Amino acid sequence: MHPPFFRDGRLLIVAGKGGVGKTTVAAVTATAAGQAGLRTLLVSVDDSSGVAALFATDPITEVPRKVRPNVTVRRITPDQALLEWLQDKRLGRLADRMVKNGMLDIIATAVPGIRDILVLGRIKALVNEGDYDLIVVDGPASGHAITFLESAHGLLDAVSAGAIRQQAADVAAMLSDPSLTQVVLVTLPEWTPVSETIETAFALEDRVGVRLGPIVVNQLLDPLAAAAAAGTVKPAGLAELVDNRARREAAQRLELARLRIELPLQLVTYPSLLLTKPAQLLDELLAELERERQPA
Repeated sequence: MHPPFFRDGRLLIVAGKGGVGKTTVAAVTATAAGQAGLRTLLVSVDDSSGVAALFATDPITEVPRKVRPNVTVRRITPDQALLEWLQDKRLGRLADRMVKNGMLDIIATAVPGIRDILVLGRIKALVNEGDYDLIVVDGPASGHAITFLESAHGLLDAVSAGAIRQQAADVAAMLSDPSLTQVVLVTLPEWTPVSETIETAFALEDRVGVRLGPIVVNQLLDPLAAAAAAGTVKPAGLAELVDNRARREAAQRLELARLRIELPLQLVTYPSLLLTKPAQLLDELLAELERERQPA
């Protein structure tokens, strides 16, 4: 039995196509790490409403908040990252003025990628501060994940000197350190999400040089059709339902096989719990995953 993937490094970035359960996987991973005794920070860099719903808490802000034993959550926005970065440079008054006047929008237009590098730079600072054993980042959807993680290399090419270039160099070094950082991609066992995951995985390895952790396959169906074929499901009227379910299971197995062929990475499967309320989902998923890890 392999150890949980969250023990392999100090920064874990979760990415995936919108709608695949990326935020749920990030929250489950952070909660599991907390239960394992790791001081864990879950960072939201996008809309944080999903994180708040999963933990049944108030909206997530830039102020760290403890939501479970050993689990703290916070949000990082480009404006807040700029503010904290300039404050670290002893330019607090300038930072307040720039944020209030919307100067970040002007800078972002002039220097593409600056928003992402500010957020990643703040994450780098949190890693260096050492207050947490593990930082889990609920990253952007996979389309933006590539540009988000590639921003450091883009700025290194565009900026020849100065504090921004140094920030980009530090972020690039953090992302390319396999002992420190891994990216976990989340997908559904369906053709389009799997195809996008394969494409994203190759792009991240080729263009960013980041180490890929396991692929998490979410919402995998239980083998209900097999039970029905064995005679354990007999009520009349279920034949069509069971047949449709069998076809879906077969399609999912094909996509799992395609992932294994295309990406020689560990696969971690999450069960389908479609009727679960967000606030109950974390505990039910953790319990189900723990049952799967128990030896037969």
